[in-house]
Amino acid sequence: MRWGRKRAEDLERELRSHLELEAEERHEAGLSAEEARYAARRALGNTTLIKEDVRAVWNWTLLEQIGQDLRYAARTMRKNRGFSTVAILSLALGIGATTAVFSVLNAAVLRPLPVAEPERLVVLQPGLQGKRFPLFNPLFEELRVTQKSLSVMAAINDNPYLKAAFDHAAPVFLRGSLVSGNYFQVLGLSPAFGRLLTPADDEPSAETCAAVISYPYWTNTMYGDPAVLGRTVVAHGKVCTIVGVAPAGFRSHEAGYAPDLWVPLRPLTDPKLLASPSMGFFSGVIGRLRSGITIAQAEAELTALYQRLQPAEQKSPYPGGAPLKRSDFRLRV
Repeated sequence: MRWGRKRAEDLERELRSHLELEAEERHEAGLSAEEARYAARRALGNTTLIKEDVRAVWNWTLLEQIGQDLRYAARTMRKNRGFSTVAILSLALGIGATTAVFSVLNAAVLRPLPVAEPERLVVLQPGLQGKRFPLFNPLFEELRVTQKSLSVMAAINDNPYLKAAFDHAAPVFLRGSLVSGNYFQVLGLSPAFGRLLTPADDEPSAETCAAVISYPYWTNTMYGDPAVLGRTVVAHGKVCTIVGVAPAGFRSHEAGYAPDLWVPLRPLTDPKLLASPSMGFFSGVIGRLRSGITIAQAEAELTALYQRLQPAEQKSPYPGGAPLKRSDFRLRV
């Protein structure tokens, strides 16, 4: 449920950022502030429908259908109590045996991420007064070049409803991730086919746009076609070339979200969002601990830097909140 709330909050902030940016552009074009806000809302469309479409992709509809099936099964079992008792006992024995097998399998095979030295991977979680808070791009870039605890850092902006068109075909919606060019380097991964994204791909001035597809998407949707390299996919209005396929055992750095497509973050993000200290944010930031550095040491250094980069005084983003102090901010690892 916390994962669901996080996605909902990220979606709400994303829509609000787009509205604010659109309104700012229209205001600069000559409209009054009120007219600009109205025009921005009209251009975006019905936000309620957009949210419903995204939630459908998150499979909540499937969960509701499962709930209906469970309620129907409960009513049926009450009508035949003897049979239900035998069935429940049989299920209990089967579940117990399966759980024992899964516990061994999970400890030996499933738990570790299929990446190099997973114990050194960390997720950065910015916070304000004990609550989750976005990490905006200017602060991320400053942290990345000044911190010493992590050998490398990468930002991720997940888009579970990414509109993409392969080879000028009709657009489809798939799970996407806009990532820093060193994302796969942080994870220590090698491609199943072709190559993965590099820092050069993530330069805003890059002449071409590169894309990487997931192994399941390649095998299930593209039927493992070796000619996939060089095919084009249009995402965020840019034509990108597929340069590689992610390794077979890799789905994502986080549980619960498995992208079909990875594209570079900075070339496909509005420069105004990246430059804004209050609009462009990420759904995740990961890093790799340097050898000999503990999580506690990394958190202490990153939090100190994060606080130092904040203005000495700034307004609270919460209605009626007191002015913020640097000590109100924290960067958990």
